Amino acid sequence: MALFYAFNNHRQILTPVVFNTIIKRGAALPRFLIQLVDKEYHRYERGLLERSATTLVSSGILISFLNRGYEIYKEDIEITSDDNASFERLLYSIPSPVEEIKTLILNYGFTPTRKLCSTPLQDLIYKLSKLDISLIDHLVKNGLDLIPINDAVMEKVFRDVTDQEVFVSYIKHGFKLTDQTIKKGLLIPQPAPLTFLRACIDSKHLEELAHECMVDLLGPATRIFRAESADHLLLSFNFPTSVMDKAVLVQSGVSFPNTRSYLKTYPYSVWRWILRTYGVNHRYTGKVFDDAISRAGIRFVGDPELHSLHDVFLDAGVKFKPHHVKILACRLLHRDMSANALHLINVLKVQVLSTARQDTFIPVDTIKLWIRSFKTEVIDNDDWNNRMRTIQLEGGTLGGVYRINRPPEDGLKFLNESRDIVDELSKCLVNFDRVLNSDEGLLKRRMSTGSMLQAPPQAAPIINTVEVVLDENVKHKRKFSLIKSNVENTIKNHHDSNENKISSIQSGEISIKESK
Repeated sequence: MALFYAFNNHRQILTPVVFNTIIKRGAALPRFLIQLVDKEYHRYERGLLERSATTLVSSGILISFLNRGYEIYKEDIEITSDDNASFERLLYSIPSPVEEIKTLILNYGFTPTRKLCSTPLQDLIYKLSKLDISLIDHLVKNGLDLIPINDAVMEKVFRDVTDQEVFVSYIKHGFKLTDQTIKKGLLIPQPAPLTFLRACIDSKHLEELAHECMVDLLGPATRIFRAESADHLLLSFNFPTSVMDKAVLVQSGVSFPNTRSYLKTYPYSVWRWILRTYGVNHRYTGKVFDDAISRAGIRFVGDPELHSLHDVFLDAGVKFKPHHVKILACRLLHRDMSANALHLINVLKVQVLSTARQDTFIPVDTIKLWIRSFKTEVIDNDDWNNRMRTIQLEGGTLGGVYRINRPPEDGLKFLNESRDIVDELSKCLVNFDRVLNSDEGLLKRRMSTGSMLQAPPQAAPIINTVEVVLDENVKHKRKFSLIKSNVENTIKNHHDSNENKISSIQSGEISIKESK
C-alpha cells in the first residue's frame, strides 16, 4: 500500500522517478489504485478539483501508473471500472459471490480503505470474515492494517458469536485481545464472551479490567450508560467498596458534585440504576439524590424528565436532610426551576412535619438543625431574599441573570412555606420541652418517695430505664411517655398491695391491744 499512501498523502512529491523507485523496492500496484489515479487526473483536468499541489495529478504520473498497470494486468486493467464499488456490491449481495470477491483480492490486489469505501471499514471486514475468514490473511498481505479496526471488529464478534471455536479463529487470523477489546467483551451481558475471556486471560488481570469497565461506565468517559452491562459486571466479578467508591463518587475532595455520573451528558439512567441496586438508605443513593436536585436539565433548565426523576427517588422513600434546604433555595432562583423547587419543598414539608407531629423519635437536635437551616438559608438570609425579589437566573449554555420588577409568586410561596415549617417545628419543640419538664419533675418526685424505692424486683428494669433516660435529658417524648406510664402502673399496683398489707398489720395490732 506504499503507492496508495504516497498518492493519497504526498502527491506533491510523487514524481515518475519516485514512482519507479518505490516499484523497484517491491511495492505492489493494486488495480483499484490505477483506476483511482485515472479518475483523479481527469477530474483535475476538468477543473473538478481545486488546483493545488496536493490535488495535482501530472500526465507523467498517470503514464507511469498506466504503463506499470498494463504490464501487470494487461487487458484486465479495466481503467474505467471501480473495484471499491464492486467489492461493496458483491459483499452485500444475497447470496454473496465469494469467488468473485476472492478474485478481486487475490488476483487484483484489492484492499478496502477508509477513504474509498462508503461503508465503515470495520463493518466491511467483519462482513467478509463471516463469509470466509481466511480472506483476512490475504488482505493483510495486500497491506490492510488490522490495528485501527481490531477493537471494533472484535466487539462485533463478542456480540454475535457464541461458539468458542469461532472466537479462537479470529485470534488465529490476526486479531488481538487488547485491553480495550477485553473491556468491550466484558460489557456485553452474555455468557459466551465471558467464558472465552476467562479461558484466555489471567483471572486477576480480567478482574482489574472489569473494575476499570465499571469506573468508565459510571463516569463521563462512557457517553451511554447501559444498566444491563453494569448488572452483568456486578454478578460476574467481586467489586470491593474501594472500587465502587472510585466508580461512583468524585475523589477530588470537592463538595460538588458528589458523583462522577453528574458529569455525564445524560446521568439519569445511572442514578436510577444506583437507586435500584443499592436501595433507599445507601450512601450512594443519598449522594445521587443531592446531585439530582442540584442539577439543571440536559438541553434546558426546566427538564421535565429530571423533575420526574426527583419524584422517583422520593416515592421510593428517600428523605430530605437539613442540608437540602440550601440546594432548594438556590434552585428556586432559577427561572425554569422555581416551580420544581416549590414542589420539592412541599414534599419536604410533609416529610418533616409528619415525622415531628407523630412523635416518631425525631431527635431534638435534628429539629433544631432544620430550624437553623431554614433561617440561615432562607428566612433570615438577606442576600437570598434580595435575589429572590429582584433577579432570576437562567442556566445552560445561554444562561444569564435577568432583572425582575416584582417578586415571583413561586418565590413568595417558597418563603411562606419555609416560615410555616419553622413555626410548626418550633411549636413541636416547645411542646416537647413542656412535656419533658412536667414528666421529668413528676418522675423525680415519685422516685424520691419510699413507694418507688420499695417497688418489686420486676419493676427494677423499668426504673433503671427511667433513670438512664433522665440522665440523657429524655430526648424522645414517645419513649419517655411509654416508660412513665409503665412505671406509674407498676408503682400503683405495688402501692395498693403495700397499703393492703399495712391495713392488715394495723388491724392485727389493734386486735392485740384490745385483747390485752
